[in-house]
Amino acid sequence: MPVTLPLKPWGFFHPDEKRDHQERIDIQNLVASLAELQHRLSAKDEDVSFLRHFLRSKDIQLLLRVFNKVSSYASLQLGASSDSAVSTGVSVYNTLRKHKHKPHVDELREIMAKPHFQALLYTHDKVACRDYEPKLFSLPHEVNEAEEAVKVVRIIKNEEPLGATIQRNEKKQSLEIARILRGGAADRSGLVHVGDEICEVNGTNVQGCDPKEVVQLLAKFSGPVTLKLFPADNNKGIMRESKTYFRTPQIRLRALFDYDPFDDPIIPCPEAGLSFQKGDVLQIVSQEDPLWWQARKEGDSNLRAGLIPGKQLQERKEILGRPLLSDPRYSDASFHKNSTGHLSPCRISPQIPKSKKLKKTMYHVTQNQVYDSEEIITYEEVQLYYPKPEFPRPIVLVGPHGVGRNELKRRLMSSNTDKFQEVVPYTTRLKKPHELDGRDYHFVSRDEMEKGILLNRFVEYGEYKGNLYGSSIDSIKCVINSGKVCVLTPHTQALKFLRTADIKPYVIFIAPPSFEVLKNTRIEKNARHTVNDVPQPFTDEELQKMITTAKKMSIRYGHFFDKIIVNGQIEQAIKDLAHVVELVGKEPQYLPANWVQY
Repeated sequence: MPVTLPLKPWGFFHPDEKRDHQERIDIQNLVASLAELQHRLSAKDEDVSFLRHFLRSKDIQLLLRVFNKVSSYASLQLGASSDSAVSTGVSVYNTLRKHKHKPHVDELREIMAKPHFQALLYTHDKVACRDYEPKLFSLPHEVNEAEEAVKVVRIIKNEEPLGATIQRNEKKQSLEIARILRGGAADRSGLVHVGDEICEVNGTNVQGCDPKEVVQLLAKFSGPVTLKLFPADNNKGIMRESKTYFRTPQIRLRALFDYDPFDDPIIPCPEAGLSFQKGDVLQIVSQEDPLWWQARKEGDSNLRAGLIPGKQLQERKEILGRPLLSDPRYSDASFHKNSTGHLSPCRISPQIPKSKKLKKTMYHVTQNQVYDSEEIITYEEVQLYYPKPEFPRPIVLVGPHGVGRNELKRRLMSSNTDKFQEVVPYTTRLKKPHELDGRDYHFVSRDEMEKGILLNRFVEYGEYKGNLYGSSIDSIKCVINSGKVCVLTPHTQALKFLRTADIKPYVIFIAPPSFEVLKNTRIEKNARHTVNDVPQPFTDEELQKMITTAKKMSIRYGHFFDKIIVNGQIEQAIKDLAHVVELVGKEPQYLPANWVQY
């Protein structure tokens, strides 16, 4: 049951006048000594000025008060009054069980039954008995002139790895510490350095052993591990320590590929590797080794860093794997042919249905097709971005033809017409009587639109029946500046031009479900797609092509996707979409660093 005690606020920090006077004298003496110290050490004026302001600050004065107050209790012998809190708690709990149907008793019994309360009593008894684990035994004292250079290090590793990789020095025929993983047991000890030669592990001589044998030996031990090491060169050790404890600020990278260290044949130690998936945000804590960086996953409670391939190493691996990307099945021509069904000598010109409602959403255009085949994706530096309600991020829906992006867009926009808005496209065709310029289309001349295309003012464009259609960057920015959420359904290649600092799109990939679910749901909803201006049901071949195209899109553009929503049941998909859109407008997200700084 909660108990309220009458506590005097800040009572601990109110010294008597005599002590307060002594503290002021101490501060004044420290400040007065700065001039003499400056003369002896030839210190800079700005450094002395900093110390003077620091010593006179309120925080340092409060710190001195705390120090003096704690020092006054140094002579007192404080200790536990009992080391049997657990047994006392059991006795009290059994007594409470006899008094039932009383609210206060039930509440106290419930509190005492909680595991956290029982753990508190158990910890109290352990501390009272000074029963600390693991127990450290004294290190053997060896007086041997031949071993004066040997250092003995004891590390508590518990169930975690040692946090260091081992390599064989072929020149010396010895085992050495190759690298130390930040946050691991070896790093926390501060006693193990890169280049130290390993002689013994818990009394077992490992000289002449294979590094893998030593790793397996270390994995067997839990708790105290005693290492006998020949230290590395002192000068180099000092340099390593300065790099370890004076670290540069951590950078964060988004991984643009999947990685499993146990599937990597060239990693020095798979057990020391860090596995991650495309889209994970990684804290880079060390880049001293350009080939193998040390990183942690953002939000991971594990403090020990793991090895990941550096950017240069991963780029080399990607280059070696280029034969896969040059497969004709993944070429630009076949990819876009499968995704649209039409190829133009210079541009993809999709068929635009006659339905006025769909005219604004069915543009599929490509630019710079060489870009994708030459791009090597590894990591992208990111920073945390806090949403700005006055400039909402556009929602971009991409996916294979027929997957239902436009239907999801229509339902999302109709759910809140005051919040969402689509982009008004441009066209060179003549205006019809019922159309309004700026509402249905922006009607411009062909020369004007072609000029804008050459100046890269359009994220996508195409030609249909001799007329040009397209969506401009300025139109998207206009919606953003209006404070409304811009919803787009562009071709996937338009992502390269949408992903800029002044647009900051949130890209959602609409993926099809399995073939069985896809077929059943489309039959259930009587879904249609337009072929030669005629609505037709999907054939099995078209459904399978949709799934295949989605896989190719994921391989080629997956590093651009912020979220994947599977459109099986349309009702569930729109719920998922609405939920994601709401979070994008409220919760911080990691964006490319240059976007946040913009």
